[in-house]
Amino acid sequence: MAPGSCTFPQEFDHKRWLDQEFNDGMAKMFGISSWDDLLDGPKKAILPSSAAWYDRKFKTPSGKYEFKSELAEKNGHTALPEYKPEAESKLPFHLFTPHVQFGLHSQFINLDWMQVFYPEPFVYIHPSSAQKKGISENDLVKVFNGTGEVELRAKVTTNVPEDFLVMYEAWFPKRQYNVQNVVADTPADMGLMKTGAPGAAIHSQFADVVLIGKGESVA
Repeated sequence: MAPGSCTFPQEFDHKRWLDQEFNDGMAKMFGISSWDDLLDGPKKAILPSSAAWYDRKFKTPSGKYEFKSELAEKNGHTALPEYKPEAESKLPFHLFTPHVQFGLHSQFINLDWMQVFYPEPFVYIHPSSAQKKGISENDLVKVFNGTGEVELRAKVTTNVPEDFLVMYEAWFPKRQYNVQNVVADTPADMGLMKTGAPGAAIHSQFADVVLIGKGESVA
């Protein structure tokens, strides 16, 4: 890389990085003078109370717990809580897209040891659901909904409920896989007010799956 093309500091060793990260507030919270103290074992945080909002101070305009929110009303929402029924879909499966255990979005997946854990993407499906769809272990399938579709191989497991499909959110080298192809971009209700951008809301996502090929691979 050309000089100056990366501003990420590279001159620190691991001890210097830890010195940078541990500040006075962290030392006070855990009753330590330095991160070296953690070499003797873990430390519990010293908190005034384990109860949420123990001091009864809320980040609202009034500083109180508000049953009626004028701030929400100003941002185009109802001032009082409003019941909204659970999302429904004609598609048969809930789609769950968690992070891979050792990855962070697209980071670290390219490392050699990560390729041992996650050599390629899979969709995880319950045996009963797989049988109904004519799907067996390692078959090539298509997961789809109104947002888009993804082709990948199937893993049959009882670790997921019968009405769920699980696809990990990750980047895999030299593959066209992108779980976002089947995830709707649902905006958060108060994101614009809080951060200046709508942001994506946590929401229910649905999909279906069909068999493409028996025991085939995907590029």
